[in-house]
Amino acid sequence: MFLKKIILIFLSFLIFNFCFSFYAILETNLVKEGGVLKIKVGNYSELKAADIIFMDKKYPIFFVGYNYREREYVYNTIIPVPLDTKPGKQKLEIKCLFESDEQHYHKEKITIKSMAKEKGIVNTGGKLKSETLTDLQKENRIINKLQDKLTTIKYDLPFIMPVNDPVISSNFGKTRKYDEVNIGWRHKGIDISAPVGTKIRAANHGRVVAAFAGKAYGNTVIIDHGGGIYSFYFHMDDVYVRTDDKVFKGDIIGTVGNTGVSTGPHLHFQINVFKVPVNPYELM
Repeated sequence: MFLKKIILIFLSFLIFNFCFSFYAILETNLVKEGGVLKIKVGNYSELKAADIIFMDKKYPIFFVGYNYREREYVYNTIIPVPLDTKPGKQKLEIKCLFESDEQHYHKEKITIKSMAKEKGIVNTGGKLKSETLTDLQKENRIINKLQDKLTTIKYDLPFIMPVNDPVISSNFGKTRKYDEVNIGWRHKGIDISAPVGTKIRAANHGRVVAAFAGKAYGNTVIIDHGGGIYSFYFHMDDVYVRTDDKVFKGDIIGTVGNTGVSTGPHLHFQINVFKVPVNPYELM
């Protein structure tokens, strides 16, 4: 009888700690430049404040929902590792203050590796002129401003490719020079080669924050997926959505085109996390 009581007390202790515990989960501590860190935090008490610090920048964390089975509040965030980040070790800090006045601190060392370097020349046939660069800068300012607003998480991992059976004509991170002159930069997305009229799908749930005809990026759609994540669809032909439309993963939002500064029918697909372009495959 005495032994039975001890076992029951021990089991009660395990259940208590299972229900009332803090955890922070990091999917990996090895990442390439242009990659992402996926962080999940859970606790029995609601989060009052948090600092996620990486490479001297603070990032927010977002409420996902309450897990009734585990009796815990769940929070997620995805943090970008910018292109051209030097290989080596970086410190990740997770500081959390909960409504119960509990404070938790978690620290990790993140190893960053270089991605394979590619180079290429893009011949625009003279489309890239000084006025085009001015248009590009103007459109970039508009796009940058659109990403100022941080909204609750709408996405559901994984993201999907916007075109079925994609043929990648230019990879993320590729260094490209234009018209054999000293104008170029690393590719911030992926180019998907496809015939004009090929259907384009929303890569995840979200809200359309822009649908416009740009001189540089051509017909464009931008979707806010929440949690600081935005997806971009450039050089489209037809656009089927409007600003403020709600879209779901897989919804048809338009078709592949050859608009703007484009050398042939293709879709430029890009994902930014907190305004930083990341490799789309990292979220798929």
